[in-house]
Amino acid sequence: MQRVLAIAVTLACMAPTLAAQTIADMCRKLGDVTVGQWVQYQMTASDIPGGQAEMRFAIVGTERAEGAEHYWFELKMNTSEGDFISQFLVPEYPWDQDEIKAAVIKAGNQPAMKLPAQMLTMMQQRGNNNQAVEWSKKCEAAEEVGWESITVPVGTMRTLHLRATDKSGEMWVTDALPFGMVKWVGTKGEEMVMTAHGKDAKSSITETPQEMPGMGMPPPE
Repeated sequence: MQRVLAIAVTLACMAPTLAAQTIADMCRKLGDVTVGQWVQYQMTASDIPGGQAEMRFAIVGTERAEGAEHYWFELKMNTSEGDFISQFLVPEYPWDQDEIKAAVIKAGNQPAMKLPAQMLTMMQQRGNNNQAVEWSKKCEAAEEVGWESITVPVGTMRTLHLRATDKSGEMWVTDALPFGMVKWVGTKGEEMVMTAHGKDAKSSITETPQEMPGMGMPPPE
């Protein structure tokens, strides 16, 4: 499950970092997301409970941090074991690990929890283990297969087909839809396919997040 979440966040970040002139031109547009934009995928992978999950990427709000406007990016995954929601306050899309200013998580029916400063700092310091950075490196050297029309549940669209040079998988991207990634196929049988998109996203967390206990602190009563 952890690997699946890492793949999900990675794919959300990686498309706008591709190289080659035609890819660079497209990806400048992919990073131009606005509040309310969302895209949903059907994901298939052997380590997902039940083998499948629905996943949604969305920009659900803004908040000022360190004197500048930041975005709340939300990843929601629905599996046979329930929902898992994570939200990150970041300055732009995509972002580096050390740019995350706040994070909130919610698993199933458990209360939403805001990560304490200690855990956020640890997350930021793991930049050298950031899967998104590793995938970005792969994508910078991605092989451009060419422009192709593919059909997914949201319709038929013209996409740029890319292949990772390390043979880990292939992806199809477009600048006509938010976040850009239309389809991903990995060499271990994993697949992500766009099933819906829109511009009316709201936060999936409607409650006020609780403060998660910091290291060495007792849990809330």
